[in-house]
Amino acid sequence: MAFEKRMKEHPGKNVVLNSAPEQKELMNFIMMKNLLQIEEKVRRIRYSQTPVPEHLYTQCDTFESIFSRKLNLIELSNKFSTKTVQAVPAIYLEKARQFGPFCVRPAPVVLDLLFVFEIGKTFPFFDQLDNNDKVALCSNIAMPLYMLCNSFYSVQQNCDVLCTPDVSPGLSDQAQKLLYSEAEKYSAVLMSVVQANYGHAAGALRYMELMGMIVCLFNTGAKYRQMLTYISNVLDPNFDKVLPPVLAKISTKGPVESHQLFPY
Repeated sequence: MAFEKRMKEHPGKNVVLNSAPEQKELMNFIMMKNLLQIEEKVRRIRYSQTPVPEHLYTQCDTFESIFSRKLNLIELSNKFSTKTVQAVPAIYLEKARQFGPFCVRPAPVVLDLLFVFEIGKTFPFFDQLDNNDKVALCSNIAMPLYMLCNSFYSVQQNCDVLCTPDVSPGLSDQAQKLLYSEAEKYSAVLMSVVQANYGHAAGALRYMELMGMIVCLFNTGAKYRQMLTYISNVLDPNFDKVLPPVLAKISTKGPVESHQLFPY
């Protein structure tokens, strides 16, 4: 990026923007920097040895309680230790062997689902949606984001296995128009970033690969949601007891008849 290059060439100095394209590039640079800062804070919380305060989970009984909570977990990232969890506690593994994986609250599962809401609330457009649209949006993207978090963790652990729709179902027409506009904006930023890093043609190819990954995450997330629905309805009745109501609702299809578990 030309603007970023000039910033590096003149550290500590005010860089004068000479044109409208440079101003747009500055806005893209700021937007991407903010997104990366959010990602860094999320990663620190997710891998920290410091447990998430219990009261944040008890406030997940309703969608309204999550949306109305002023304090965002991401804003507390500096309270979490930079020391990371190295292994699953032995006591949890022993209980899981005896009573099933949901005998106690699975912290990574619950935290990743909670981050769907916390990340959403950091976007400026989120408050422009009414509560019904917020519920529809978060419910639709919950499992794809959950799969992304687990895929990223699996890659970091060198694992070979796992340890886009245009709109989200249930959104109002006004929300669809707003989110489509926001999607265009962030897509343009992503395209400019990858082309700046890989070149014009290779960057466009990289962009298409990322879009393909998003589609894959939606498909995989749908299958994983189906599996969790089967677990909660058939294999492990503790599932709904250990997950906060809202997080259980967005990660499963809820109580269903046996013939609905495998519709295909």
